Amino acid sequence: MIYVILASIFAGMGSYILRKGDLINFVNSLLNLSFPNNKLAFYTIIGIILNLISIGFWQSSIKSNLNYSTSLSLYLSLALITGMIISSFFEEFRLGINFYLGTAFIITGIILLSKNNV
Repeated sequence: MIYVILASIFAGMGSYILRKGDLINFVNSLLNLSFPNNKLAFYTIIGIILNLISIGFWQSSIKSNLNYSTSLSLYLSLALITGMIISSFFEEFRLGINFYLGTAFIITGIILLSKNNV
């Protein structure tokens, strides 16, 4: 269970930092053999690394005693909460349409996965 929690925390942090960067322009500048903006490149690389660490933790979570549906719902919920906490620390805390839509998807997924277990 600890691997699922760590995966969601790293995914939340990595996604927030990757959003601060610019992945498309970073890849485009690498393909054109030009050096991208230092600040954007730093955010992009750190965000990718944190998301890769998150993937490693998710793959390691197979050793836990949790079933897949519980693990997935825990991961998605904690990733949403982590993203919201990080956003509240570093930006103005505003709950936009993306938050409400994401929350609706997570709640729907948890309900559907819970009904499949019964």
